[in-house]
Amino acid sequence: LSILVAGPRHGITLLEAEGSGATEEHFLQALAAAEPAVQALIAAQERLAADAQVAKVHFRDSNADPMAVAVVEQLAQSNVYDALRITEDGKAGRARRLYEVKANLVAQLQSQGSWRHALNRVPSSSCVSQDDLDAAMAKMVSTAVRDLLKKEARRVDGRGLVDLRPLYCEVGTVPVVHGSSLFQRGETQVIAAATLADSDKRDVLGDNCASPLIVHYTSPPWANNQVSLRMGNWKQKRREVGHS
Repeated sequence: LSILVAGPRHGITLLEAEGSGATEEHFLQALAAAEPAVQALIAAQERLAADAQVAKVHFRDSNADPMAVAVVEQLAQSNVYDALRITEDGKAGRARRLYEVKANLVAQLQSQGSWRHALNRVPSSSCVSQDDLDAAMAKMVSTAVRDLLKKEARRVDGRGLVDLRPLYCEVGTVPVVHGSSLFQRGETQVIAAATLADSDKRDVLGDNCASPLIVHYTSPPWANNQVSLRMGNWKQKRREVGHS
């Protein structure tokens, strides 16, 4: 069993593991053994921060007006929660409903005379700009996802805390190549194919040749129905690279 654990003073925020034949008891023992090491690393970082005497920087995740964000939350928070409870048509169904919630908000604010261009917005006036709306929606979605987990013990796709997404796999999906497979987990589907050599060179490998294969992939934004600029100081996002 090989396990990587990261976390704060209390709890675990990241967990990656691989192994063979490990029991649940052994896995829990490994987690317990990791906790003292995590705490020791945290203590070392805190001592370093204290010695450096660097003032903590106040983080602000956007330029949104807090009062405008509060206005949006009051108008749409319940609708956001309802949208994230939708299980029909999967992620696409929830995305469509959130888009509708956002569009209805803009129409409502425009009818009230509270919608402003960012350059014409007066801070703390309860007027809402596009930046304010985007920040409020992101905040509400994040809060709703956490609340559904903590208070209703459910994820946004309807699964419980211990439920796995449906898994499916098969080999030999593409008959004209030397090897192929199809893998699906939830709404993620991958087909892989390998061609080793021309047909007249296959004899070199033999009939019983077997070797482990690891596939590294780069998945650009457009492959995941996302929009992202790939220019300047662009950096790959976490979900754009991986291996299997």
